[in-house]
Amino acid sequence: MIVDKVFDLLGGYNDPNYGVSYGMSENNRWEKLLDTPRLWGHNPAVNDYEPTAQNLLQAITELLASAEYTIDISTLTPLPYGLFLEAIKEGIEAAIAKGHRPVVRVLEGVYFPLLTTGEPTSKMVSFLRELSASLDIPIYVGAMQSSALSWNHSKLIIVDGKRAICGGHNLWSSDYTGFGPVHDVSMQLSGPTITTAQNFLNKIWSVLAGYSRGCDIAKWYWSRLIYKGNIYKNALPVIKHNLAEPTGDTKVLALGRMGDGLVDASPSANASQTARIAAIQNAKSHIRLSQQMIGVMDVGKAEGISFGFDNEFVRALATHISQGRDLYLIVADSNGTSGVVGGTYAGVGGVKEAARYIGEVVSKVSGKKGAALIELLSAHLYVAPIRIYDKQPDDPKAESWKWRKDKRVVEPGNHAKVCIYDDEAFYIGSDNAYGIVMNPQGLQEFGFMISGHEETAALVEEYWNKAWHYSSQFLFKDWASLFANK
Repeated sequence: MIVDKVFDLLGGYNDPNYGVSYGMSENNRWEKLLDTPRLWGHNPAVNDYEPTAQNLLQAITELLASAEYTIDISTLTPLPYGLFLEAIKEGIEAAIAKGHRPVVRVLEGVYFPLLTTGEPTSKMVSFLRELSASLDIPIYVGAMQSSALSWNHSKLIIVDGKRAICGGHNLWSSDYTGFGPVHDVSMQLSGPTITTAQNFLNKIWSVLAGYSRGCDIAKWYWSRLIYKGNIYKNALPVIKHNLAEPTGDTKVLALGRMGDGLVDASPSANASQTARIAAIQNAKSHIRLSQQMIGVMDVGKAEGISFGFDNEFVRALATHISQGRDLYLIVADSNGTSGVVGGTYAGVGGVKEAARYIGEVVSKVSGKKGAALIELLSAHLYVAPIRIYDKQPDDPKAESWKWRKDKRVVEPGNHAKVCIYDDEAFYIGSDNAYGIVMNPQGLQEFGFMISGHEETAALVEEYWNKAWHYSSQFLFKDWASLFANK
């Protein structure tokens, strides 16, 4: 099985990062898929869908309501707000109403453009006061950037160390519940695999806690505690639980990424990236990807320049294609965004540049050019933009796929990080397939690779087939425009 080969490559049970950046376990349960906005087939010009992401909001509330001892949340800045904050408060209140008093930790990754305006503590305190208004329990909030180009990017909600929601969703109401909601995918699961996710967050918090009461301006870590209305410069470095009990019969490979500045760099510290490449190399038939983008920069006009691309990952994809195997790829097209002004969910050049760059690497790997390359790409590389609506007779001129409200017109955005390998395994998490410029170690990330033909078939049926039905109607086909003269 693919997951076993990936696990062995990471170092198996003997690597020092085992149990923190990655971990293998059986007897887990994949409980539910949480993709949003789930508006497949909805005319994006008909604005009758707000608020969206109700399935995710309900899942968050219900998960937190089940908490007895601890709640551990991680996200990217800004801290949860709007309907997500309401869902969190409602869930915690329900847990308290059952007689439980869980300790709460909330971690946000902050990054350099925001830090130029000052440290985030004032917003952290405001968040704590808003969240704790009706809650008489200890709540910790931490913010961190581990190095100049690395910060927490994981999206986890863990309850009692045994159940979790994990995926691509940040807890931002404006991007996910309002006009022109960005497309994203998370999931809920339970079992022993959650222990690795808990250990991963403990590692980040243990580093952060070392700076909780200091004032080292060269280190970007902050933490605050609110209890009974009082604010303290405290952090909770470790949440301890026994290994979660079995909940099912699914094998899961938990995959973290430690980023830069927390631990020494190694393939196992960067487990999710290592696993993504290894899984591609071990796939025998087809790979399906739903991603925000494959690279950040427009590389088509400057051959050899590949800023913002994970070159090893793209080379693995190109080798897969060169061997006569299929790659299906959904990305956001140029200017893909959410309905939020300034929100960006696409790489420069969108679908065409993704096709161009992968095609160029296929040419280098296979040695094929011109007509032979075009034939290979036409047969095995399928790149399409994220869509939710059928192609109309007057498209593309009419642009009927775009969100519309009053005079606003918005290109759909994709924030999913989904990888499906053959028909036996899939990954859902926070780790993007594109690279971080000048930082090969990336950010702090977390996700899970689910192993099993039955589980993978369920994901394909519930998610991929719907997404590809609409995206494939806008499939990129003009390979000649890119490679006829090369």
